[in-house]
Amino acid sequence: MTAGRPPIYTDDVRVCLRAEGKYALKPNGIRRAIVQLLLDNNGCLTIGEINSHFHRNMKKTVSQMLRSGWLSR
Repeated sequence: MTAGRPPIYTDDVRVCLRAEGKYALKPNGIRRAIVQLLLDNNGCLTIGEINSHFHRNMKKTVSQMLRSGWLSR
């Protein structure tokens, strides 16, 4: 496998919950809050909608969750 550029995620990218995460979520952590937000919204939202909910840019956290298997595109 070759290392390439990391994917670019815009606010329009739709992500969905995928419970195959490689690590456990902290009970009061931001990643757990994103999972709960997705559960409350039928499992999928755009990154822009997630940003709006938390009133800050969540792209870095979302991309980490995509890499670790908690979310899918």
